[in-house]
Amino acid sequence: MKNIVLIGAVLLAILTSTKAWAEIRAGSQELGIHAGAIFGDDLTETNISGAQPELGNNIAVGLNYSYNLSRHFGLEGRYTFNPNKAEKTPTGEIDLDLHLVNLNAVFHVNPLDPFVFYGTAGVGWAFSDIDRGISGTVRGTPVTISDDDGLTFNAGIGLKWEVSQDISLRVDARYRYIDQLVDAREDQLNTVETTAGVAWVF
Repeated sequence: MKNIVLIGAVLLAILTSTKAWAEIRAGSQELGIHAGAIFGDDLTETNISGAQPELGNNIAVGLNYSYNLSRHFGLEGRYTFNPNKAEKTPTGEIDLDLHLVNLNAVFHVNPLDPFVFYGTAGVGWAFSDIDRGISGTVRGTPVTISDDDGLTFNAGIGLKWEVSQDISLRVDARYRYIDQLVDAREDQLNTVETTAGVAWVF
């Protein structure tokens, strides 16, 4: 119980001490890193040798840069790397690395507070790099499917903690649409991405 009280007192002291300056500032920039997970979806619209390949669930890491046009509105460039796998293929799991590049708009709901809620949405491009082709048959016809790239769209919500003038912490969750990741019999992917990050504010 004493430990809980002590932790609460420390958090209160931090919040009290940072409230005077921790806010979103017009013209400020943020350079940060993020890490979390991407939850996959079907890679193909048809079965390959009786199995429907899927993009797995795996970790995601990346970099982000933001410029705040005003207290409420900002623009963010975001790169995310997802070392994933193509699962449920006729030949077992296959390494499939995913690269996501996005330009997002960000809206800060309460920019003057230490804890800032925000919404974000944007478009970009998804690049996949598969270790080997997905081989099998479709209705008796041999096929080999390789990697491809396609349009991606994301939209989500998050929370920033403006710890100080120089440091910002964030967590967010977003829906991510990917047009395609393989080059034949492709399927559009509907995925979920959750990340947490830290940024240097200047």
